[in-house]
Amino acid sequence: MYGAYLSATPEVLTERLGIQFEVEGTDGLGPMDVALLEDEYGKQFLLTRLKCVQNPQHTAVRIREDTKDITGDVCDALEALEINSSEVIHFHLDFRKEQHSLWRQDDHGHRYLVGTFPCRSDVAIVLRRLTMYQHKQMYWIEKGDGTAES
Repeated sequence: MYGAYLSATPEVLTERLGIQFEVEGTDGLGPMDVALLEDEYGKQFLLTRLKCVQNPQHTAVRIREDTKDITGDVCDALEALEINSSEVIHFHLDFRKEQHSLWRQDDHGHRYLVGTFPCRSDVAIVLRRLTMYQHKQMYWIEKGDGTAES
């Protein structure tokens, strides 16, 4: 089942992340480009683009049919793709954006709100960039309801 449609084309994803799409057969809708995406925890997603539609620019992120957490799976895929939610043109109907906040604690114990984001994948991308280099500050994510997530 699809989880989201991205504004990024397969060509853009190949350029950004080195993801290689292959021309696959057909799934009953016609020929398509396909790539397998695996996140750092081994969760797999399928990226597809139908070639038979009039304007085949958008890439679909497909998730497992038996998923019990569409929002979590889509956010995991967006994090793996390093794409924030503003680059999604359509989410699955059951997807729910959940506001998350990024916090920082300095080496003196002072805590600061870095920012609030509309989706977990958005804040995770910022967190990854901020923690790329070794430093004394600690960062964590909190859900909109204030429960610490990481």
